Formats: sequence, C-alpha cells, structure tokens
Amino acid sequence: MKLIRFSLLATCLFSFSFISHEKLPPESWSVTTVAGWEENGHIIDGKGTKASFTWELGPSALDVSGNLYVIDQNCLRKVDPDMNVSTLFGVGVFDINGNSLDINPLPGQDGICTDKNGNIYVSSRRDHMIYKISPDKTVTPFAGDNGYKGKDDGPALEAGFNGPTRICMDKNGNIYVADTYNSMIRKISTDGKVTTIAGNGQIGDFKPGTGKAAQFQEIWAIAVDSKGNVYISQNGRGCG
Repeated sequence: MKLIRFSLLATCLFSFSFISHEKLPPESWSVTTVAGWEENGHIIDGKGTKASFTWELGPSALDVSGNLYVIDQNCLRKVDPDMNVSTLFGVGVFDINGNSLDINPLPGQDGICTDKNGNIYVSSRRDHMIYKISPDKTVTPFAGDNGYKGKDDGPALEAGFNGPTRICMDKNGNIYVADTYNSMIRKISTDGKVTTIAGNGQIGDFKPGTGKAAQFQEIWAIAVDSKGNVYISQNGRGCG
C-alpha cells in the first residue's frame, strides 16, 4: 500500500492543475445544480431543485446503485439516481405522512461510507466511534470502545479512537479512518480488527516515514483508490 499525503491547499491546487492540463476551453466548463435550492436552508424532500438542504451540509458517499447519501446537519439524506431527495432519519424531522424520523441513538455526523450490501457507516468525532446503519435503519456500534478516547489497536469494539472524522472503504470492504486528534490512519479490516497503518500518534509538523514512523498534523480527509493507495489531507503547519 502506498500512502500519499496532500495538504488542504495542495488538494485545491491539484484540482485547478488538472483542469489546466486537460486544456478545456472556458466555454466547456459547466456547473449544474442537481438537487437543492440555495435560498431555502431547510430540510425539505422533493425532486431535484424542489428539495432543500440546510446550510450545514457535511460529508457524502455513493452506494453501488448510484444513490448519494448526504449528512445534512442532524439528518441523513438520500439522493437517488433520478434526483429524488428523501430524509432517512434525523432529529425533529417527519416524513410526508407525519411519522417521526427520529433515530436513537443518533449516529455520527463526521464521516460516511457504504458497502455493497446496502449498509451505511458513519463516524462520530464526539463519541470516538464508528457506527453501522443497516438497510432497515438499525444502528449498531461498529468500532470504538463505547466512547473511550484512545489509540489502542485490536478487536473493533475494543479499539480506541480520538475524534475520528472522514472514513472510506476499499474494494475489499476494509474501512480506513482519519483518526483526527490522534493524527493517525486506522484500518478496520473485514475480520473486525483495528490496526494503525500510519502515524506516530503525535500532532506536529509532517515528518515522512514508513507506517508509525510518519508524523502528521490533524488528518481531516481520507480516500483510497482501486490499487489500495490511501490519500489524506491535513491542516496546520508543515503541509506544503
């Protein structure tokens, strides 16, 4: 596995550089709103621009069927391939028939990914946990020791995290976690074990190295490609 680091600034510059290298003429650039209406800021379900999101849109993830799941403040929203927006659950929200969509316990709002079986995984920086949401909307702890803040590797429900934020899944079903306040990259394997794949657990200027010899600032975003390369972004000094 190759670990590739980007700072937040470098990630932005890379996006512009990519456009430049492609030499796309300005007239070919197009931004289209497919769902939501900028003037509202409320949770309203509907099709395309008839739907509305709040001002606090968070991370999102696609499933194998092309559905987009978006964390919208205290709610989880779904946008299907036909651009129909629906609210799966949340706090203080109701469906079109007036039925409460409240869910207990409220899962995390800091990261999200999906698997091929229709399960959704969300991370909670507050609880230091990763939760699993099954297709029937049942929420169960997936990784983390009941809110324990730590760095421990081991069985998923005995491992420690410290403010996990973004998460992603590789093609084999392993989940990678940006363990933000530990400044570590963690892996939850399909056999239910948590391991640290990079980071010495100390927040500081970036120091190159292999595995736990590397040092990062707070890691806030993470992605994995089809070859198993992991990409992260961090903030703070030493990012350039």
